[in-house]
Amino acid sequence: MSFTSRLIPALPIAAMLLAGVARAETRTSVVLGAEGGYGTNPFLGSGDDEQSASIILSAAPTVSLIGPTSKIDLYGQAEQAFFTSRFGDYTNWALGANAGVQLSPLSDLSLGAAYSSHITSGLNSVIAPPTSDGSIPPPDPSATEIAGQRSKTLSGSGSFSTRVSLRDTVSVSANASKVDYAANLNSDYTNYGSSLGVMHIFSDKLSAGFSIGYSKTDYQSATLGTFQSYSPSANATLKLAARTSLAVSLGASFSKISGPGASPTKPYFSGSANLCRKGDRSNLCLIAARSVGATAQAGSSTITQLGANYSYVLTPRSSFALGGNYSATQSIGLGTNNDTSYANAYASYSHQLTQRLSFVVNTRYTDPLTSIGARGQSFYGGAGVTYRLGR
Repeated sequence: MSFTSRLIPALPIAAMLLAGVARAETRTSVVLGAEGGYGTNPFLGSGDDEQSASIILSAAPTVSLIGPTSKIDLYGQAEQAFFTSRFGDYTNWALGANAGVQLSPLSDLSLGAAYSSHITSGLNSVIAPPTSDGSIPPPDPSATEIAGQRSKTLSGSGSFSTRVSLRDTVSVSANASKVDYAANLNSDYTNYGSSLGVMHIFSDKLSAGFSIGYSKTDYQSATLGTFQSYSPSANATLKLAARTSLAVSLGASFSKISGPGASPTKPYFSGSANLCRKGDRSNLCLIAARSVGATAQAGSSTITQLGANYSYVLTPRSSFALGGNYSATQSIGLGTNNDTSYANAYASYSHQLTQRLSFVVNTRYTDPLTSIGARGQSFYGGAGVTYRLGR
């Protein structure tokens, strides 16, 4: 059964969502951007004298359909980068949709699907900036090894949660993704995952529960075999103060690889801790995480991540953000050493010139600390404007 055919059962649910917003309010917007900058070693090559000025043009349209009990968000992203010398121009783009519906006062359902085609470079940052909720997107730890190469990702996900009592919630989720890399040295794969979780509210400050997840990765390369893991964990969310919260997950991943160089089932520690403080004008988040999963260059690996990000509103019209991330991967079950690690830092400033027009400044730095291909450091600095159409 193909990856696409596995998503067909979700179509009736998608139709139900569309019917629920047939008479919904529609909101549309497009954010246009233009940025000029200068960078060194944008594709993380082994040389240290590669540098060029660049221009980045971008567009990000969104359409939101908002109904009484449902909402659908459609979005797109396009980025065109031009270099003045040395390097070839490239285009990144993505399309996606997120949908949610309140099935009853106690139950909620959400669905998502996305497709992206992009080339990793120091211009668009190996690690993305934090999301709107302050979390740091989990990166592919071997992303520095595929800088300058195109990757294509098709993904889908769904989740359902329901309250079975005033204090207890049960949730289930499923996801699938297909990742293709242009270079033959990398490992195309298809991944399927699911999870079941229960959470209990003990007080207005403490919620805790448990979950179990399952993941299967089929690699196109026969040498990497098939990877499976079961990951039980205990989870808790604690409100330390009025504006400070801590989310913790502790567990293990029982992993098995079948195929050439197969390894027996073996447990690996997995878990995460996310500490966030949201003030009147500032947000601070610290994260530490360890998991087991698929990577572009190292196959099935343990993934370790440490990160921090901070943002501050200077005035009603201006703000800045900065952060850093360290990520490392270690191959498991292959008898080979494809370990990688890198550090990344970013800083940005935004000033709203008018209601729709903003001035932005961005800087990024990436250092492949441990690299299979003897990669070098990358730095980028740029400034430009963004303009918002619609609402």
